[in-house]
Amino acid sequence: MKSMAGFGGGVASLSMKTAAGGGSIVTDDLKAYLDFGDTNSWNGSSTSVNDLSGNSNGATLTTNDGSASTQYFSAGSGNGGYIRFNTSSGYPKIRRDGTDFFDDMGLKPFTLEFWLRPYWAGNDINYQFFVNHAGSPFTHNFRIALKVDGTHMQVRGPHLIGNSVEWKFFGNSTTNYFNVSSNSLATQWTHLVYVRNGPPDASTNYKTEVFINGNSIGSNTTGYGSYNQPSTLANGRALGNSTTTEIGDSTQYRGDLAIYRFYLNRALSSSEITQNFDAEKGRFGLS
Repeated sequence: MKSMAGFGGGVASLSMKTAAGGGSIVTDDLKAYLDFGDTNSWNGSSTSVNDLSGNSNGATLTTNDGSASTQYFSAGSGNGGYIRFNTSSGYPKIRRDGTDFFDDMGLKPFTLEFWLRPYWAGNDINYQFFVNHAGSPFTHNFRIALKVDGTHMQVRGPHLIGNSVEWKFFGNSTTNYFNVSSNSLATQWTHLVYVRNGPPDASTNYKTEVFINGNSIGSNTTGYGSYNQPSTLANGRALGNSTTTEIGDSTQYRGDLAIYRFYLNRALSSSEITQNFDAEKGRFGLS
């Protein structure tokens, strides 16, 4: 992991301005920024993760029963540092703390950005790596998953509202976006960006688009939905797993995660996505 003095918010802004690749990432409307290779964000062993955006939207390593344990995670030192989801039991997740910027995310444009390296542990499985869960049944839920389809793994961006479920696939099942085969870890890192663009109201459909390594792999139109996230719901905003014990182990994200960013009221443009990718691709061995 990178060697930087201290572990806290005091020098976090240094990490926002210049990425490991030498360029600058987009910081306008950046509301949450976790970097598991930056000791100002995570020290490799703590259950607490600091938000580098300065908005106090950090995270906590936890499980479905709320146990504060790091046994389901391990730190990786390669590619500038990352966190590994290293078990198929215990329902491990990274619970995203803070409420101000997540409660009404569905009423506004937003961008979700990840650097990840998944593991494929079985066929016909949805590995959930982003969950905004607001209760049962499916009222105001929002999830993104990696779906194994035949011999490939593709992005599946669901739109859930009320009791209806509308899954949206991006790209096609003949391309292996993550260079991963059955029962193996992906051979390279992937920059994944999910953009939802539309007017900030509850009466208009939105355009959703997914980018892999700076390139669009397709877009869909989805309903609006509010996706309200009550602050009283424990573990409601999570990375890596559903928040309910009814969901089986097969939905758990497995593999590595290095960076997570969340922009609210801002759909990054294709040029801005390329800017972020170019700024960090060197860290992850991409050209």
